[in-house]
Amino acid sequence: FNPSEQISEANEVQHKMGYVGLLISYFLINKTIGYASIIFPILFMLWGFNLLKGIKIKALYKISLYLLLFSFYTSVMTAIFSMPKGEFAAEKTIQICSKEPWGLIGGFTSLLIKQYFGNVGGIIVFFMIVIITILSIVEINLSRLFKPIKDWYATLINMLVTARQQKSPKQTRKVKPAGDFVKETD
Repeated sequence: FNPSEQISEANEVQHKMGYVGLLISYFLINKTIGYASIIFPILFMLWGFNLLKGIKIKALYKISLYLLLFSFYTSVMTAIFSMPKGEFAAEKTIQICSKEPWGLIGGFTSLLIKQYFGNVGGIIVFFMIVIITILSIVEINLSRLFKPIKDWYATLINMLVTARQQKSPKQTRKVKPAGDFVKETD
């Protein structure tokens, strides 16, 4: 489906939102993040409702950012698991990605991830990015999670140091000042 094909047949557009809706949906689905672009009307309604109600929009910025990130992640994840294997030239990539449910941005990003990290590495890196995003949303204090491990490691190191000190007695050196420099004596 291409809107340029519809320009000559503008009177016969069968889109419920008309020709403008056809162009907007074509752009959002094929040239951005694919079917995950359903988030845009939801964000517009959310912003409109909050602006009409006079609610503070500081929290809305954060919500919007995370919703856009997760729609982008959905697009990339769909492309990673659905895109055909193999190397593609830039022109072929644009042709393939612009007609698929993941959109051009999701397809291109997944190709970059696969190219730099490989298939399995790309999936691992992608899921690590998603996990980091989820942790930033939930605001889990990782230092609190890893404190028991840190404490256990510190006690283990202390036990090893004290055991080593008990095996070998310390040799003390006597230091006596002599003028401008210090000489060591046994």
